[in-house]
Amino acid sequence: LDGYEEAMEINERKSRERRIEIMNAVREYTIEVMPEFLSKEDLATLLENINYMSCGDTDKYVPLRSKIDNPLKSPDLRHFAWNIGHRLNIPMRDRALFIKSVFELREATIEYVEKNLRDSVPSKIKIDVPKKGDYRFKCMMKEAA
Repeated sequence: LDGYEEAMEINERKSRERRIEIMNAVREYTIEVMPEFLSKEDLATLLENINYMSCGDTDKYVPLRSKIDNPLKSPDLRHFAWNIGHRLNIPMRDRALFIKSVFELREATIEYVEKNLRDSVPSKIKIDVPKKGDYRFKCMMKEAA
């Protein structure tokens, strides 16, 4: 057991580094897909809200609205929440609460949103399922190639 402490430190460091990589990928993805729907200020607020969600600070969410001339529709929001929540390992219910709180979806119930996060309806924001063990977004990898 001589190396136990060192092994634990190495595992914790690797875990922190992976978490940082995932958060960076989520931020890059958000900055890539959301500007057509959000102002620069609202995009910054969304990134803060994502940080709050990843830490479980749901009481700190700040509501925002998409652009009037190009509003986010419910399927886009659900798919976005599924895409980022999957990578952050956020439970489905918390993803539903996130978009319902942040985008003030008054007419949809939490249960409806939760059940339809990964639906296959037409939308501008598509479901992006990573390969097992991966966190990268396919749409971002195509652009880098």
